[in-house]
Amino acid sequence: MNNSSNTKSDISILLVEDSETSVILIRDIFMDMYDIRVAVSARDAYNLLEKQLPDIILLDLMLPDIDGYTVLSNLKSRPNTKNIPVIIITAVRDDEGYDKAMELGAADYIEKPIFEEDLRTRIANIADSLNH
Repeated sequence: MNNSSNTKSDISILLVEDSETSVILIRDIFMDMYDIRVAVSARDAYNLLEKQLPDIILLDLMLPDIDGYTVLSNLKSRPNTKNIPVIIITAVRDDEGYDKAMELGAADYIEKPIFEEDLRTRIANIADSLNH
């Protein structure tokens, strides 16, 4: 699938992020390509997941209510969300955090600051794998 055209994909993304700056950046990058829904806390994310399951979840590790590792673990333990690819987006820079996220089932791990082309490529790779 080529998302560089003007055609919007049918892939939906749930962005779980409490930083307004990051939300605006990611929305601006993908709003013409994917259906993006935003949750600013883990509780918001759980509420949105009960209404509609996304194809991909972008998850910040540092949320105001529940840490991202706990959210990731919960997502991977539930039958309806365990197969949704979760990409961690975080300002936390350490190998232990990466290792823990991957052990819990993350599909990818991106450190902030977010580089647009890197994020586009990683999302496109996962989106393409969902369409095959």
